[in-house]
Amino acid sequence: MFGDLASRILGVASPWDPDPHRFIASAREQVPFDGLVLAVFSGRNPQPDEVLAHSGISHEIVNQWCRAGLESLGLFRQACRSGIALASEAQGAADMGISADGDVMLHVLPESLVDQSWWFLLLTNNHRPFTLLEQRIASLLLRHWQVGFNQVQKPLTGRLLIGHDNRLIHADPWTQLMLLEHPEVLGQLTDTLHKVVEQRWEKITDHLIYDFAVELAARPFWVRFHRDSTTNIPLSQHWFLELHPLEKGELPLINNVDDVRIARALGYIHQNFNHAPDLSTIAEAVQVSPFHFHRLFSRSVGISPKHYLQAKQLQYAKWLLRGSREPVSSIAAKAGFASHGHFSSTFQKVVGMSPTQYRDKHT
Repeated sequence: MFGDLASRILGVASPWDPDPHRFIASAREQVPFDGLVLAVFSGRNPQPDEVLAHSGISHEIVNQWCRAGLESLGLFRQACRSGIALASEAQGAADMGISADGDVMLHVLPESLVDQSWWFLLLTNNHRPFTLLEQRIASLLLRHWQVGFNQVQKPLTGRLLIGHDNRLIHADPWTQLMLLEHPEVLGQLTDTLHKVVEQRWEKITDHLIYDFAVELAARPFWVRFHRDSTTNIPLSQHWFLELHPLEKGELPLINNVDDVRIARALGYIHQNFNHAPDLSTIAEAVQVSPFHFHRLFSRSVGISPKHYLQAKQLQYAKWLLRGSREPVSSIAAKAGFASHGHFSSTFQKVVGMSPTQYRDKHT
């Protein structure tokens, strides 16, 4: 039974998964509920953009918590003392704005006592009280999500949650240390993020992953990000960012370019490299003739479109080789190579070793 329970908890989707519906559905498999709010709240000044998952509880109630402040809510204060607070048959939940015939269950975990931030999981069941086992599972789920945010797989890899106003909501310990040593990095990162988004994509879609490369604290990083908004409350939009270290020269570090067509082309390549688009396809996407586009791109970026695409494909392949045990043939396909053989020969020529040798060296 313990093994089955552990596998269920470990199998729950992470809040870093850009699909909130999959996350909520996987949580419901562990503990049946009618309403859920998962957040990393500031106790003194909670904001709607700190909500990571939301289902079945009105946006007005969440907004009410943010306006009043969590420290004014008795159920929250009780949970801070013991880690869990229960309001059976809605007794004691009135100050949360919740009315339920069953149970209201709130779990909290401290994230930063200095900043007074808390991991917050509130569940409601309108049909019956939560069982003792469900209470324990919910507590373990919240701890699992907290660890999942804070535990990164590789050195110099970071995770950040950025609010609508560019403030730092949360970061893993390594990233927090980097920001303490280099406080200017957060501003550089958010400034680059918004400029790159504005230049490269006419409109981005929530929950879809995008990426770019940038230098932070004199180190090259590959930044993967997605935008999210779990409520309809104004200013509830936030950004999930992952920082992955790049090898020297692995991917050109390009922030802004003078020609918006080239910026759009960079965005197109990053979103479609796995399909290996040719020169004509990329040029057509930005409405420039292939000959003129090749000249403009090479002048702006410093390398040809073909070599930039190849660099992006190899960078992605290296990331998979370092961080997964997927077969090399599968990685070749995901990176946009027509065959295992083409991938291996290109990798050997550019990197100086085979994909398998590279994996063995970096794992």
